[in-house]
Amino acid sequence: MQRLILLVLLYLPHYAAFTADAPADAPAAQTPSTISTDISPADDERIRRKILSVFGEIETLADVQVDVNNGVVTLEGRVESASAETQAATLARQVEGVAEVNNALEVNLELESRIESTAGRLGELSRTALSAAPLWALALLILLAGWWFGGWLSRRQTLLGKLAPNVFIASLYGQILRALVLLGALSLALTLLDATALLGTLLGAAGIVGLAVGFAVRDTVENYIASVLLSIRNPFEINDFITIDGRDGNVARLTSRATILISPDGNHIRLPNSLVFKSVIVNHTRNPLKRFAVDIPVTRAQPLAQLQALALKTLQQTDGVLDTPRPLALFEKDDPATLKLVAYGWVDQSHLSFAKVQSEATRRLHQAFAAEGIEAPKTTLDVNINPGPTALTADESASLSGTSAADLRPERAVEKTVLEEQHTRSA
Repeated sequence: MQRLILLVLLYLPHYAAFTADAPADAPAAQTPSTISTDISPADDERIRRKILSVFGEIETLADVQVDVNNGVVTLEGRVESASAETQAATLARQVEGVAEVNNALEVNLELESRIESTAGRLGELSRTALSAAPLWALALLILLAGWWFGGWLSRRQTLLGKLAPNVFIASLYGQILRALVLLGALSLALTLLDATALLGTLLGAAGIVGLAVGFAVRDTVENYIASVLLSIRNPFEINDFITIDGRDGNVARLTSRATILISPDGNHIRLPNSLVFKSVIVNHTRNPLKRFAVDIPVTRAQPLAQLQALALKTLQQTDGVLDTPRPLALFEKDDPATLKLVAYGWVDQSHLSFAKVQSEATRRLHQAFAAEGIEAPKTTLDVNINPGPTALTADESASLSGTSAADLRPERAVEKTVLEEQHTRSA
C-alpha cells in the first residue's frame, strides 16, 4: 500500500501536465458525410478566418499558417510539440464546411527553441506546483492521518474482540479495517487534488498487476488463504500447547503468512500456514484432562494380582492423579519371558503440570515396588561392588517421602512470554 501511495504522488504531476495539454471537453472530429458542390471562394475565406481566430486564442498555434481551397484546409508552419500539431488538425476539422485537413505542420526541433520552450513549461509547472502546495500538503496530511488511524484501529483488540471472539478472526478484521481506512484517506486526498479519475485508473491497473503478481507469489497467496481458513476453523487458541508436523509449542500468534509457536525451550518456530492447514494438529490444551502411562517390566513368576493392586494404590496416593477418570493398571506382553505392567493416570493440566505429575507417579511406583522387594527382570549381569544399602540422610528421606501439590504446579514461563508479546503488539 505504501508503494501504491508513492506511485500516486509521483504520477499526479505528469497527469496534471497531460490534462493541461489536451482540451478536456474537445468533441470528436466531425467529418461531413458529403462534400458540398456549391463551395465558393467566400466560403473558403470564411473558413480560413474562423480557423485563424481559433488558433489566435491558443499561444502554441498562433503562428500556424492556414490556406483553404474548396473546403480543403492546409496547415503550414512550425509548432513546438507533437501534441500542438495534433490539436491544430483536430480544431480545423471541427469548423463547419471543412472537407479535409492537409496537415503540413512541422515540429520545431531546433535546440535553442526547444530549450526555451521546455524552460517556459517548467516555469509554468513550477508556478502551478507552488500555488497548489497547500493542497498537496493537506492531501499528504490526510494520507498520514489515515495511515496512523488505520494502524491504531487494527490494534484495538478489545474492540475487535467484540466483533469476533476468535482472536485470529479479530486480527483479520483489523487488517481489513486498516485497508478500508487507508483507501478512504487516499480517495479523499485525490478528491481534494481533483484527480479522482486517477484512482479508477490505478485500481484497474492494480487488478491486472495483482493477477500477474498472484501467479508469481503463489505461496504467499496460499498461506494467506490458509490463514483465513484456519481462523474460521479455529483449531487452536492463543497459548494453546499444540503439536504440528512433529513440532511442539505454545501458539503465540497467527499471521497472514505463518503460525508462530514458542517451544518449551523458548525458541520461536515459524510454520507456513499452508503446512499447518494440511498437517495433523494435536491440541494438548483443548481438553484439560490428559492421561499418562508408566511402564514397569515384571516377570511371569511374580504375583501379578499383587503387583496390579500395588500400582493402583500407589497411583491413588500420588498427588495430582485424578480419582475420576480412575487410574488403571494393565498387563501387556513384552517378550516370551517377561510382561509389562502399564500404570495409567489422569492429570488436570489446567491446574497442575502434566510432566511433573507423571514424573512423581513414576518415582512413587518404582519406589513402592522396590520397597516390596519386587525387582525388574534382569537382562544383564549386575556386579555389586558395594554390599548392602547406603543409609539415606534425613533430608533425602524427606525428599523421597512425597512431593507437595505446590511443586506440581505448571510452569508458566512460555505462556507469560506469549502474553507479553500480545501486549507489546497491541500497545
